Amino acid sequence: MKLNMDLYEMEQKGTIKSKGKFINRELSWIDFNKRVLYCASAKKQLMNERLNFLSITDSNLNEFIAVRFSNSYKNKKKEPYKEIRDSIKKFIRLQYKCYNNIKQDLKENENIEITKISKLDKKEIIKVKSVFLSNIFPLLTPICVGISNDIVNLENGQLCIACKINQNGTNYLNIIPIDKRIPKIIKVNNKVVLTEDVIINFLDNIFINKEIISSGVFKVIKDENVEIEHDTSRFLLDRMKDTIMKRNLSKPLMLFIRKDCDEDLKYSIMNLYYVPKSHVIHTEMIDYTRFNEKILSDKCSYKPFKPMKYENKGEHYSLFDALDEEDIMLNHPYDSYETVVKFIEHAAFDPDVLAIKQTLYRVSSYDSPIVNALCNAAKNGKHVAVLIEIKARFDEENNIRLISKLQNAGAIVLLGLEYLKTHCKMCVVIKKTDDGNKIYSHIGTGNYNEKTAKIYTDISYLTSNQKVGMDLLMVFNILAGISTPDEKMNKISYSPVTLRKTLLKSIDREIENKKKGKHAEIFMKVNSLSDKIMVNKLYEAASKGVKIYILCRGACSIVANDNIIVKSVVGRFLEHSRIYYFENNKNPEYYISSADLLTRNLDRRIEILLPIKDNNGIKKLKYIIEALKKDTKNSFIMNNKGEFMKVNGDFDSHQWMIEHCNDFKSLNKK
Repeated sequence: MKLNMDLYEMEQKGTIKSKGKFINRELSWIDFNKRVLYCASAKKQLMNERLNFLSITDSNLNEFIAVRFSNSYKNKKKEPYKEIRDSIKKFIRLQYKCYNNIKQDLKENENIEITKISKLDKKEIIKVKSVFLSNIFPLLTPICVGISNDIVNLENGQLCIACKINQNGTNYLNIIPIDKRIPKIIKVNNKVVLTEDVIINFLDNIFINKEIISSGVFKVIKDENVEIEHDTSRFLLDRMKDTIMKRNLSKPLMLFIRKDCDEDLKYSIMNLYYVPKSHVIHTEMIDYTRFNEKILSDKCSYKPFKPMKYENKGEHYSLFDALDEEDIMLNHPYDSYETVVKFIEHAAFDPDVLAIKQTLYRVSSYDSPIVNALCNAAKNGKHVAVLIEIKARFDEENNIRLISKLQNAGAIVLLGLEYLKTHCKMCVVIKKTDDGNKIYSHIGTGNYNEKTAKIYTDISYLTSNQKVGMDLLMVFNILAGISTPDEKMNKISYSPVTLRKTLLKSIDREIENKKKGKHAEIFMKVNSLSDKIMVNKLYEAASKGVKIYILCRGACSIVANDNIIVKSVVGRFLEHSRIYYFENNKNPEYYISSADLLTRNLDRRIEILLPIKDNNGIKKLKYIIEALKKDTKNSFIMNNKGEFMKVNGDFDSHQWMIEHCNDFKSLNKK
């Protein structure tokens, strides 16, 4: 497939000039992580959730450094590398300040103290030692670096102990990686101690009859911005395996060392994992990801809820019979993801189903119910074709394993196009009926992952519309290399061919309507907005008087002004769905999509943009938009300087949707 390289190269070379202020994507992302950190700082927030938000900021930051900061470091001449690096360091200081506040609130409000092992009494120390000997010690393997100073390869972000041991008059550096299966916190009565402190306290149980000179805690973040080589003389699968190996063996990019480490040991670690001095972080705390483990009882966590189960009007057991009567729109996690799973499971066992064609980007696990249903379908004699995107970053190994599982079940597995990631989420079922073969389709804004569907907000759309089904089959054939890209589609738009054009055309129409005195308005809900062409077009629309409302959770390069509202919702659920709306002079158009407004999504990925036409689907989208606009509890509004400010208020769109998922009455009447 031919890439839209002209636009891509122009943006990469910086020849596309911004018509207004353009915020660097990386700096904007750090600002997003601050909003997550704000949720950890909020005293009204439930304590387990505050700790969880803190852990999320750390896992976010680890990945950001490994990929996005790595890219900035390699492209110093084009990127504001120093500003990004310094912003990371400032954020780390904010993290520690937040952590200290949480520690204080835990002690004052919950009578739980995160403390040093030296503060425990004798009975508590005995209990901690018992935990150490049974649950920690067996999973620890010290690695002696020796005199050669060979680098000890570690997992990215892995918590580690470094210690100097004297043996026969010679000091040796030892590295103890803390296995990810070891709990990182130990609770004794109303006290909590950190696992690394416990290990350090009992090092004499590891190094028996050895003199322990010093010890310290550290972690390394490695450069994981390793791209697959485009050597088409070798199989894609083999090249991906090489890429994973290179990533696992990649060089450290940033080094975190706990401040209480003595100077001699600190320099030994720095010399071992040599990174630029400006990339060495001396901090009071290493690894906040541990706090996704609950310290307190469930009363200090969000109250569980049961998502709504889809019930069709005709009380049909088969989803295909239900889809013959109506399209189905689901708003996860408020609507159960079980319906999507059942759609594929019903296809697997329905004797009249002939074929299933599906794309997979990230699934929950090797035993994903979606994958199992596809395997069952193949075993039952259905024609099953699955496109697995093995280039999905950090999911490559899992996806490679899935290839064998599906092939062994009899499914045809496709690996997609060489230069494009397949990011669209679609499943097409072909069923034999009395009137001939019929197509049933599912299109999603999120992955086929029943686990993340419980914490990510996403839209699922199921339909028996034959024009939509034929379009999806055409896209699937393009992905399989059977068909040549074509702009002639019945319903959908897809990148990198028509999706950008459709959005630009819709924005231009709003501009023309405004010029003619007609109704013009734009609403966009995305995860990220940093494509310069789209930003410029939105600035142009705003300059002509078009009112624009942007809900952008993460990185956002556009700056709010009199005609542009920019809002970010960060709360209990990760806002992941993409919704586009154009007023079109009171003939509104609604779309759902897998695509954010990033250049990679518009020009270097396969994405789908689907217009929603049925009344129930439109009502549901209007309701979602209305609830998110009204949200004040989880919301941040951007000012005209590009800074996000917390909104004051108690209306929680997430809780509202839990309670009123399928109630389409106006929120303002409630």
